Amino acid sequence: MSGLFIFLVVLAVYFLAVFLLFSFKKDAMEERGISLWGPALMIRTRRGRRLLDRLASKRRFWGFYGDFSVALVMVSMALMFFFLLWTASFVYTMPRKEAPPISMYVGIPGVNPVIPLWEGILGLAVAIVVHEFSHGILTRLGRLSVKSMGILFLIVPIGAFVEPDEDELKKAPRRVRMRVYSAGPSANIMWGLVFALIFSWVLMGSVRAASDGDAVLFVIPNSPAEEAGIVNGSFITSFNGTPIHGWDDLHDAINRTHTGDVVNITLFHRDRGAWNTTARMGYAPDAYFKNQPWYRSEKPSLGLEVDDSGDTGGAGDVGGVLVVEVYKNGPGEKAGVAVGDVIVSLNGTPTPDIGSYHSALDGLTPGENTTLTLFRDGEQTVVNVTVGIGKGFLGVISLATHPGRLAGFLVNPYRDADGVKGFFASTILYISLPFNNIGPGLRMAPMVHPFTDFYTVTGPLSVLPEWFFWGLVNAFYFLFWLNIMVGLTNSLPAVPLDGGYIFKDFIAAVYTRFCLWRKKLADAKKVEAFSGKVTMAASVAVLLLIVWQIVGPRL
Repeated sequence: MSGLFIFLVVLAVYFLAVFLLFSFKKDAMEERGISLWGPALMIRTRRGRRLLDRLASKRRFWGFYGDFSVALVMVSMALMFFFLLWTASFVYTMPRKEAPPISMYVGIPGVNPVIPLWEGILGLAVAIVVHEFSHGILTRLGRLSVKSMGILFLIVPIGAFVEPDEDELKKAPRRVRMRVYSAGPSANIMWGLVFALIFSWVLMGSVRAASDGDAVLFVIPNSPAEEAGIVNGSFITSFNGTPIHGWDDLHDAINRTHTGDVVNITLFHRDRGAWNTTARMGYAPDAYFKNQPWYRSEKPSLGLEVDDSGDTGGAGDVGGVLVVEVYKNGPGEKAGVAVGDVIVSLNGTPTPDIGSYHSALDGLTPGENTTLTLFRDGEQTVVNVTVGIGKGFLGVISLATHPGRLAGFLVNPYRDADGVKGFFASTILYISLPFNNIGPGLRMAPMVHPFTDFYTVTGPLSVLPEWFFWGLVNAFYFLFWLNIMVGLTNSLPAVPLDGGYIFKDFIAAVYTRFCLWRKKLADAKKVEAFSGKVTMAASVAVLLLIVWQIVGPRL
């Protein structure tokens, strides 16, 4: 049975159990502090308050943390708002076909295509626990009541919550309130950085590239590479006698071949070692030329292999060249040319032998429409054909950056960063790994086969089973990623996010100071009304900017 089937069965059993319990034992469940929160169970308890009190007893430390959190969230708030403005400026120019799917804006593991199911559940659960407990500690630091706390349960625990007394929180001093609200987002951001350090320095610092060479991510089905026995996750270390150190070297070497050339290739795979093979270069599909701007050739081709010898196919004394092979995806195949046909003229020029055939072909230009006159089963026919490019085609999709260099970036994203612009570019690249497509259906995160085949684990962590090690790598990356996302999202100046309440108190503080500067007494009602209106405007602006991300590319 597949993992998805088992998950769906467990999910169905869970929903059935919840339905039966709340249909027949609702009162008993609520007496025990268990209620529904959407599809999840909310289990309340008062027992954890002693733990919060014990943690909050370090008043000097948590006081400093609270003030630092306010500053951190205010900076994050500004960065996130300007990030939304920046992305909004070019969303409209995005082609409709490149618009992200709606599921990309839903932060549900397994639904959002960039958040894997199990790493996502773990990451969100930890992010929520960190977020809520930080709120709880700062609530108790401000001597405010915690009505209850507990966990959210959906098959497994998916989070936690701390429920402060809302009336007391509203009446609390502004500084206390801002500390409470900022504690959650700042804790997510700081814990996210801790998880990033573990991911980068401890885990990725333990891996090394298994070999030098071009890293083959995927072998295209039915290609010369597949026929030659090249496998996903292998390195091409030599091509036709040319040492290969990376992607550029292989492409330069392929660029010197033509359709039909036989080449010698040396490969290495972490689990297999080194081996040699030969490949006969094929004819690339049209889409390959469109997507590979490096793939250029002056040499025209019809995607045919011809020979002087063999049956004339009824051409008689006219003579011609015999088609002995028709390359897949080539112009000849598309025009209907078949093995055994005899070509007697190309573009109106007689082709009684191979020399005349190639002379006629060399006089054509890739993309030009021409005609072939051929004999098949004693009958003459004329076919129209579009001249193609004669560059050799191997059929591998490679990792653009060598695995060793890529691992170095993941250990220290800022080692090659130049100035402030380089710092921000490296930060965005590090955070955007789940969006970075490196091959068909494969992203930089989570890291899975065949990408992981490019590495060997060294040092103390090499004793771990490979599946467990890479499971840790993915878990810690998404612990970092989801904590950062939760923290930054909650920093936005929009109610009901934490950032919205912090922004409102900040505006109230600024308005009060402004009144004092003008030597006027700040009226509490006016302060509340003004800060509320500004916060509402900011909330609407944030909402419109987010909606624009979805709607803009589709207009």
